[in-house]
Amino acid sequence: MSVVGFDDLPEARWAAPAPTAVRQPLAEVAAAGQRDGRAPPARGPRPSP
Repeated sequence: MSVVGFDDLPEARWAAPAPTAVRQPLAEVAAAGQRDGRAPPARGPRPSP
């Protein structure tokens, strides 16, 4: 069995079987979201849903 987790929480070291952790660059993701959130709206036709 394989267990996958996100953010590599410290509590994961006590889990059995040991999980595979996916580390996310949270600071970079937050900075990109803030930067993109302040960008002016795109011009042109709206994409169809």
